[in-house]
Amino acid sequence: MKMIRCCLVFAWYGVINLILSPASGQTFRISGYVEDQRTGEKLIGANIFVPAYNRGTTTNPFGFFSLTIHSGEECRFVASYVGYRIYPVTINIKGDTLILIRLIQDTEIKEVTILGERSGSQQRGSSFGMVYLNSAMVSKLPTLTGTPDILKSSQLLPGIQSGKEGSSQIYIRGGSSDQNLILLDDIPVYYVNHIGGFISVFDASAINSISIYKGGFPAKYGGRLSGILDIRLREGSRQEKKQSLQLGLLSTEYKIEGPVKKDTSSYLLSVRRCNADIFTRIYSLVQSDWNYQAGYTFFDITAKYSHSLGSRDKLFFSTYLGRDRIFGNGSEISSDGIYKSKGVFTTNWGNYIASAKWNHVYSGSLFGSLTLACSRFAYDKKLRGNSKRLADAVKTSSYDLSFGSNIQDILINYGFEKNLTVRHHLNFGLLNTIHFFKPYSYSISITDYTTQNEKHKSRQNSPESRAFFEDCFDISDQWTLTTGVQLACFWSDTRSYWALEPRVSSRFSMNDHISLSAGYSRMTQNLHLLSSSGMGLPTDLWIPATALIPPGESDQAGVGFSWEWAGKLPLHISVEAYVKTMRNLAEFREGAAFFQTGVDWQK
Repeated sequence: MKMIRCCLVFAWYGVINLILSPASGQTFRISGYVEDQRTGEKLIGANIFVPAYNRGTTTNPFGFFSLTIHSGEECRFVASYVGYRIYPVTINIKGDTLILIRLIQDTEIKEVTILGERSGSQQRGSSFGMVYLNSAMVSKLPTLTGTPDILKSSQLLPGIQSGKEGSSQIYIRGGSSDQNLILLDDIPVYYVNHIGGFISVFDASAINSISIYKGGFPAKYGGRLSGILDIRLREGSRQEKKQSLQLGLLSTEYKIEGPVKKDTSSYLLSVRRCNADIFTRIYSLVQSDWNYQAGYTFFDITAKYSHSLGSRDKLFFSTYLGRDRIFGNGSEISSDGIYKSKGVFTTNWGNYIASAKWNHVYSGSLFGSLTLACSRFAYDKKLRGNSKRLADAVKTSSYDLSFGSNIQDILINYGFEKNLTVRHHLNFGLLNTIHFFKPYSYSISITDYTTQNEKHKSRQNSPESRAFFEDCFDISDQWTLTTGVQLACFWSDTRSYWALEPRVSSRFSMNDHISLSAGYSRMTQNLHLLSSSGMGLPTDLWIPATALIPPGESDQAGVGFSWEWAGKLPLHISVEAYVKTMRNLAEFREGAAFFQTGVDWQK
C-alpha cells in the first residue's frame, strides 16, 4: 500500500511538471474575461465560439476563458450569453493576447437567436448529470413565499426532491441532504435552511449562478456522496450605486452594492431578518398576562468585495453569517405566594464563513486560483433559572444547563486550469482542510437540596487533503471525453483513510438535435450527519470518520439521451438512467438521542 501511495505522489508531481512546461509549436493564446458592460459583473458560462475550428469554450466560475490559436492567423470568434447581444471579435494574431469583452444586455433578442444559442450549448461539453441556473432563471420560478429561493427552485429539476412539502431541503438521486456538497464561493456551507427547512439561507438577489451536479462529477469536487451545488455570489456593480429595501410579513431585506473605485473594485452587502419574533413576543406576553415571552427569528448577512490589481490579478473577499434562534423567558409566583421562579431558554444554530481569494493569469493558457477560508457551523442550547423566597430574596435553588455541537474548517485550496489547444484543456489542484470537531458537549450545574455539577467535551481534529487531475478532450466535433481522478486522504484520531476516486464522462452528438452521454463517478465522504427525529428541532450533529465509523462510499454510473428541436415551437427532451450504490452510512441506533450524559457518541 505504501508503494502505491508513493507511486501516485510521484506520478502527480510528474504530471504537474509536464503541464507547467512551455508548450511547443507555433501557437498563441487568446484569453480574457467576459463581463456585463453596465455593471461589470463577470458572466459565468458565457460562450466563446471559433467558426474556423467549429469549436469553442465557456468562461469559468470567474468569467475567464482561454483559447489556443495557430500563429499567423486572423482570429475571428463570437462571444454570447443568454439575454445579451452577440459580440463578434476579430484579432490579428501577433502574440499571446489578454482581452476584456463587455456584453450588452438585450431585452429584445430575436427568437431565432435564443434557439440557436440553446442548440449550440446543448452539444458542447460532457456535462452528464449537470444543470446550470443563473439568477435570472431563479427569479422567474414560482415559490411558496413569493421570494425567489435557489434551493426550492432546484426541486423543480428532475432527479431532485424535497424532503417534505414546503421544505427547501433537497435530496438528489436517493441521497440524503447531508450527502450534498453545497459551496458558496468554493466554501462549504453545513446548514442551508431556516424555519426547519421552510426557506434557504441564500439570498437569490445576491447570487450570480448555480451549478448543480447529480452525476458525472468533475474531479475538483469531492467529500460528498450524492450531489454538488456550486453557488457563486455576485461581485456588485462597478459602475453605479444601487440600494433596495423589501418589507414583508415574513422577513425584511436590505441590499446595497456599488463601486469603491469605478471599473476597479466593487462591493455587495445583503442583510435579511425574520420578523416572526415581533408577533410572537406580543402574542405570548398578552396570553401570559405579561409574565412570559417567546419566539423565533433568524438573520442572514452576505457580503463580497472584489478588486482588480491589473489585467492578470484579482482579489475577492466573501463572508456569510447566519443564525436561527428560538428563545423564551419569564417568571411566575408560586400558588402560596412564597416563591418566585425565573427561567430563560435559548436555542441557536447557524453558519459563519469567510474567504479570501486570489486569481492570477500566469499566461494565456494557465489560470490559477488560491483560496484561504474558514467555515463554522454551531448548535447550542441553554437553560438557566432560579427560585427565590419573596420575603427575604434568598435563592433557594438554581440550574444552568448547556448542550452544544459544532464543526469548524480551515481551508487552503489551489486550483489551476491549463488550456493546451482549443480542443484540449486540463484542470488540477490541491484541496487542504483541517476539520475541528466538537461533536458533543454538555455542562450541568444544579443547586438544590443536593448539588450536581457535571461537564463533558468531546473534541477531534482531522486534517483532510485531496489532489485532483482532470483531462477534457474533444476527440472530434461529435465526441467529447472527460477523464479525471481524485486522491483523498483523511486522518482520524487513530488511523488514516485513503481513497482513489476515478471520474469519467462523455458526450457523443449524433447530429444537431440528438446526443448521447454517459458517466461514472466514485465518491467518498469522511463526515457524517446524525439527526434525531425526536427532538422536534433542526439539530445537526456532525461527526468524523473514526476507527469505529468508516467513511461513506458511493459509486454511480449512468447514461443519458437528449433530443432538442429548435423550430418555431422549441422542444427539449432528455432522459437519464443511473445505478447508484452507497456503503458505510451512519445513523443513530434505535433509542439513541442527542446529548445523553455519560454516553459515548460513537456507540
